[in-house]
Amino acid sequence: MAIITQDYFCPRIGMASEFRVVLPESADGTLSGAESTLILLSPEGESGRNWLTSTKLKVLCDAYRTAAVLVPCHQGCYTDMALGYPFYQSLKYVAEYIRTYMRGLPTDDRKMAIAGVSVGGNAALRWAIEEPDLFGAAASFSGMYSPDRKAGGWFTENRLENLYGEPQNRAALKESFRELCRGASAGKYYIFSSQNDDDASAAAEIAGALGAEFRTAEGSSGWKTWSDELAAFMQWWKEERT
Repeated sequence: MAIITQDYFCPRIGMASEFRVVLPESADGTLSGAESTLILLSPEGESGRNWLTSTKLKVLCDAYRTAAVLVPCHQGCYTDMALGYPFYQSLKYVAEYIRTYMRGLPTDDRKMAIAGVSVGGNAALRWAIEEPDLFGAAASFSGMYSPDRKAGGWFTENRLENLYGEPQNRAALKESFRELCRGASAGKYYIFSSQNDDDASAAAEIAGALGAEFRTAEGSSGWKTWSDELAAFMQWWKEERT
């Protein structure tokens, strides 16, 4: 497995940024050209390292001849923050950067997919809905679909306000995302949620609005679950392409 860390200046937020690229390995142990590209987004506050240490990502990249682009989440949660920077716009810039500076990664002819966990799942769906010609498929694992949730855990009241604004604004953002899903005109979507995940009922609602492949399981989700679902999604995505 080869991992490239790409440091670059993102004009959308006016600061230095980075992402990692996991390259597939051929049967003889040498690196060869990827046949597709998967953008992977992380849960709130995470750098993307758990995709490397807690999932079967390396095996999947090799098996499906896919390059994985790990975009950090950190504090911005892939949102255009109410009190902060437009990190959702900086996320979208990643595709532009890849096309310009990393031309060996496939992006044309819907050879790119996107997937994410929690806030990363929300952003993955949003981007795929807004640009249906860019992605061949999109997946959300245990997606965070309710910015109007009660404060708790990582989502302190201060963080919720910085990310999504005042409570009335959070409710409006929640409804606008559902409207976006109901109005989606194209795309292939894969949604997973364990029954005890925070937004399990919302996941079923959104899957219905998108006509998505919907999977559920008992209990609560963790990295073992998301690793298994990543494998299932990649198989589903590749079968859809054949």
